[in-house]
Amino acid sequence: MDGSNPPVRTPTPTLTERKRLRRLAAREYARRAVEMLHPACVILYGSVAQDTDVLDSDVDIVVISDELPEDVFYRLARLRSVYRTWVPIEPLGYTSSEFERMLENRHVTALEALAFGRPLYGEAYFNRLRARFDEMVRQGLRRVPGAWTMRTGGGK
Repeated sequence: MDGSNPPVRTPTPTLTERKRLRRLAAREYARRAVEMLHPACVILYGSVAQDTDVLDSDVDIVVISDELPEDVFYRLARLRSVYRTWVPIEPLGYTSSEFERMLENRHVTALEALAFGRPLYGEAYFNRLRARFDEMVRQGLRRVPGAWTMRTGGGK
């Protein structure tokens, strides 16, 4: 024996533990986003919100804030600087007018976030957007595999 210590191996977190850590990271991201970006709303969406995340899933978050930089590169840098963690967080940021326009234009991110997302902050604003989404569903908006579509003629 040469007297050196064997390498220390840390156990790989289980799927259950990774799920718990993702949810903690999402809540911490939202808390810090509120402090830094003063958003109207922070929405957790995607597989983590739907509890279908797998071992290597990331955390999808939408931040709606009128204090985001206009320039897309500065905006992304600002969103990524909110919280650095080993948990992969994929934040998207929009102003309130951008997100509301995305909803009216049936943009997949807005529709998915409102259909399956959960507000981490700004529940009243989320509920107002969700009410508009629900009205669009009553008018014929439907999710089909891989897309959203509006049935012509409205109704059911």
